[in-house]
Amino acid sequence: MTLCLKILFVNVLVHAFFAIYSTLLTSTTHEKAVSWLVAGSIALNIGLNLFLLPRYGAVAASLDTLLCAVAVSVGYLVLVARRTGVPVPFRLLARLLLAFGLLCGTWYALQFRLNQELSGGSKPELWAWYLG
Repeated sequence: MTLCLKILFVNVLVHAFFAIYSTLLTSTTHEKAVSWLVAGSIALNIGLNLFLLPRYGAVAASLDTLLCAVAVSVGYLVLVARRTGVPVPFRLLARLLLAFGLLCGTWYALQFRLNQELSGGSKPELWAWYLG
């Protein structure tokens, strides 16, 4: 269950990064395109859930939701670039994605290492790794 929550947390972060583009589209009279994009995402989510949920359970549902959020976010970028003429800062988005990946990697490494320490699976001199 904690894996599902971790996946859904990433989903919230994806939505947080790209929700501004939805606001831009709806404020510039492109509500219909956003509605179709969201409807497509809902249909994709339901379809993926029908196929994957019986076999993989809740993890599949959370991955489906994340996949649909990514699809909608990419759709927002495409619609903004094509319909509004507002330049999408792809370099900035790439740097933010890289920073996010490094942050997640560091968090995972620290969590793995801390779990190892607390379970008694390592030696006391390895505490120096935390202290630098």
